[in-house]
Amino acid sequence: MIGHLDAAGLMPATRNSDLYRMRIAESEGVMQIIRNLEKQHGKPFGTSAIFDLDGLSMAQIDMSALKCVTTMLTQLQEMFPDVIRKIFVINTPTFIQVLWGMISPCLAKQTQQKVKILGSDWKLHLKENIGEE
Repeated sequence: MIGHLDAAGLMPATRNSDLYRMRIAESEGVMQIIRNLEKQHGKPFGTSAIFDLDGLSMAQIDMSALKCVTTMLTQLQEMFPDVIRKIFVINTPTFIQVLWGMISPCLAKQTQQKVKILGSDWKLHLKENIGEE
């Protein structure tokens, strides 16, 4: 639930390197699960991510946190390429949709296709795409 995150308050509480190490360790744990599933089933697996932006406002956007997150995502993409299959963004404020419209043309088509910004019927879309369970 990103919309209720106090990024400006969190950033001074820790070092960026600690955040990077935590995320890399977590990602490696997920990769171990994925590798085991791939061995068991003999086919490639990946992950889906759901970002809930409920409650997010422009006032919460912190540039140092944004820079940290984008750097982290770049590193993770290099370390674990093609693991993310879909990214679902739910409860999006209007300004996010406007930003996405400006940013998405700069991204690779493959990346654009992975991101789905869902409307008020997001529960139905998630149920159809990743299952009710």
